[in-house]
Amino acid sequence: MHTTAGTTFGPFTLFISERLLERDGVPVAVGSRALDILIALVGQAGEIVSKRELVDQIWPDTTVDEGALRVHIAGLRKAMGDGVDGQRFIANIPGRGYCFVAPIGKSGAASAPPTAAAPPEVPRASTLPPVLARMIGRDKTVAEIVELVHQMRFVTIVGPGGMGKTSVAIAVGNKLRSAFADEVYFVDIGQVSDPDLVASSVAAALGIVVHAGDPVFAIVTALRGRRILVILDCCEHVIEAAAALAERLFAGCSDIHILATSREALRVDGEQVHLLGPLDAPPRGETLSAAHAMTFPAVQLLLERASASGNRFEMTDANAPVIADICQKLDGIALAIELAAGSMGTFGLQGVASLLDNRFRLLLQGRRTALPRHQTLSAMLDWSYNLLPQEERLILRRLSVFVGTFTLEAAQAIARDDAIDEHRTTDIVLNLVSKSLVSTKISDAATRFRLLDTTRAYAFAKLVEAEEAAVTQAVHCAYFRDVLDAAVAASLLPAGSGALAALSEHLGNIRSALRWSLESGADLENGARLAAGAAALFLELSLLAECSLWTERALAALSPAQIGSRTEMELRASFGVSLMFTKGNIVNAQAALTKSLALAQALDDPYQELRLLGGLNIFQIRLGDFREALVIAKQAKEVSLRVSDPAAGTIVDWMLGTAYHLLGDQVAAHAHCESVLGQHTLSQRINTIHLGFDHRIRALVALGRTLWLRGFPERASEVAHFTIKEAATLENPVSVCIGYIYTAAVFLWNADWETAEDVIEQLITHAQRHFLDPYHAVGLGLKGELAVRRGECAAGKVLLKTALTAMETERHHVLKTAAMIALAEGFAQSGEHRQALEVIDRTIAIVGETEQSVDMPEMLRLKAEFLQALGPGAEEEALSILEHALAVARQQSALGWELRVAMSLARLQLRRGGPSDAFLPLRSAYDRFTEGFERRDLVDAAQLLGSIET
Repeated sequence: MHTTAGTTFGPFTLFISERLLERDGVPVAVGSRALDILIALVGQAGEIVSKRELVDQIWPDTTVDEGALRVHIAGLRKAMGDGVDGQRFIANIPGRGYCFVAPIGKSGAASAPPTAAAPPEVPRASTLPPVLARMIGRDKTVAEIVELVHQMRFVTIVGPGGMGKTSVAIAVGNKLRSAFADEVYFVDIGQVSDPDLVASSVAAALGIVVHAGDPVFAIVTALRGRRILVILDCCEHVIEAAAALAERLFAGCSDIHILATSREALRVDGEQVHLLGPLDAPPRGETLSAAHAMTFPAVQLLLERASASGNRFEMTDANAPVIADICQKLDGIALAIELAAGSMGTFGLQGVASLLDNRFRLLLQGRRTALPRHQTLSAMLDWSYNLLPQEERLILRRLSVFVGTFTLEAAQAIARDDAIDEHRTTDIVLNLVSKSLVSTKISDAATRFRLLDTTRAYAFAKLVEAEEAAVTQAVHCAYFRDVLDAAVAASLLPAGSGALAALSEHLGNIRSALRWSLESGADLENGARLAAGAAALFLELSLLAECSLWTERALAALSPAQIGSRTEMELRASFGVSLMFTKGNIVNAQAALTKSLALAQALDDPYQELRLLGGLNIFQIRLGDFREALVIAKQAKEVSLRVSDPAAGTIVDWMLGTAYHLLGDQVAAHAHCESVLGQHTLSQRINTIHLGFDHRIRALVALGRTLWLRGFPERASEVAHFTIKEAATLENPVSVCIGYIYTAAVFLWNADWETAEDVIEQLITHAQRHFLDPYHAVGLGLKGELAVRRGECAAGKVLLKTALTAMETERHHVLKTAAMIALAEGFAQSGEHRQALEVIDRTIAIVGETEQSVDMPEMLRLKAEFLQALGPGAEEEALSILEHALAVARQQSALGWELRVAMSLARLQLRRGGPSDAFLPLRSAYDRFTEGFERRDLVDAAQLLGSIET
């Protein structure tokens, strides 16, 4: 019985780990050396293994001649019946070596021990392209690199352009998918022309959103502890940036494996270089048959690509030398061979050979050594380019402005002119595809085109040489400006929620157009319009730092005609929001949003007014000015009456409800926010998700907190959990953080320390990963509050002080009072009652005489508790404060606070020996609860009532 799978061929099964060969289940008597030879040949089935390689492998420490090898091969053939009844297993290739030629398969393990059922595998979003249906001549190379990746973790495939480095890397990645549980990610560095964007582009490919700061740190943080393989393809044009990134990833993540491709080594610590040589081609000057020629991968590739291009011809002994000659002259370079194969339909086999003779003789005149990598590809591209008709040359040059993939529609828009219409452009693009100058990527959704990097660089140089670059780049910029405008318009329609995100594949082209128009100053007016549309995409993808960068540049470049225009309105809106979430509630952010609102009013655009009022509403809430937030919400209510969309009233209700909640009016908050549970989708034209946040998530957190305050702790917890899940579905970092921040209070109020800790840690990690500094500060404050609640007052005070300093710097005051309350409690726990009283007094002063704050009853209650801790002389004042706190809690309809105040009042009355009716507030509050009787506050209240009654 066998516990491992075997390799099958004909009637035989080879069990390598058991060193056993069976024929139809019966062991075959084979000597040890013969078995070693068989294992070596089967391991490289279909490839020629040289005699020297076999000798070195079988007799590594012994000097033997090739005669010994022949003897063992003969014995092995005899034992297997090689040649009997037409069976062929081992072929002798004269002058080359041996090749195992029989088809091989895998047998199942006959007696594999039973294993427990594995849990269902969770699919992962691997970005690895599919492997070629048949990759010629690289099986051994792929196997070697697979082993190197396992052993060394960091491998760079180095070789000339056109050697097939990308194809080999993709094949290696596909071989390793199971070993990495499908966590294999392919990153096309070739689309990135700016070295400064290499790290952020890698982050985007890995699904890691980077808003600001060091993107490499974000990647290392996100990948630490994950066993994944990252393939960095085409690094040579940004070699320094790619090398620095790879080195930091390798050093910072012990479980990450890196496979890079480049024309030169990255030359950093940990890198293992694998030199990718040319495909084996027939040796020069050797006359060989068709069968023998077909054993060389270069010949196989030439014939397969010619056939795929529709150039079918039969290889014979007569034309084999011509085919071998072509492969020899092309140095076995895969791209060069493909280019030649694509021309066979036009020039024929002999014609291609003749052209190669003439062209190569001119280009390589006087060269005696091996061809330089770059010059070889340049020669082939130059040769192929000169074969093109003038129209095809023109279109190829124009296509070189694209970065990465492009659609046929984009090619038509950029390449056509008055003399070449879109139909002719289509024909030419397809001709270029057939000649291997443009590659295609076909998926179920659409076909994408792309120029290989070397082809693009070559064609762009020709574009500059022809003095056509400026005109073509202007058309390129205008095209993507219009594409973005259309996507923004579509995204505002009911069914357009994915219109902007779908443009993420064009980020390389959009960035290129922004750099050309704004950075170089080539076309500032169009660049500003492009930036306005790009900003919506950046916000959709949560690329907040990039949004801030380009909108600021565009605002500085506005033409006189664009001042006061819709373009300025959109730029200022996006600039203000991106600043608010990355830098805090700074003056520049408020000024940008306010100016944009004024422009929307001047342009009589009520939809944009509503969105901007939503942005200013959250700005004022983050600033801690809840009364001004309410004023803005009421202003939005008036604007909503001018909008026909019924969702407008719903969103304004949520804005009002959030403001009322924070001001302490829980009845109004509940009334305005309760509709959120039945509302799942909103008008894209009004909702502010394109401005970086979502009104529905804000309403959900306000509802959850309001429910707890009104005496429904269980329902509040359910809504809090629901909110976190809903925010996660948006895949919007700001909304996710908002969900974590405001639901954490519900879990803290419920004394659900475990859930609170989990939510707070996720908030801190998420905010840090996405460089949302204001939210990170709030996370630290919540962590400090949790520590105080658990009695860890020393650690809690340190965290709270740090958080409060950051909140002050960033003017992020919405939860400042909550953090100060926790800090005061921390002082009280450590016996520093005067400091506690001082902090709580400062907190109350922030709210002012109106006492309109959601946590005012709790502030007053704690002040009374801190006063009592100073001595008996303060009891009268404490009693007065508690009675006032009780009145405020009732005025707010905050039953949760009312219960806490009533407990503090009852304890004080117990110490004072107060009359029996002094305990009625506690009984009244407790009796109005209908749920949550196992929560800490209600358990404490029940125990206190019991002690009073006895």
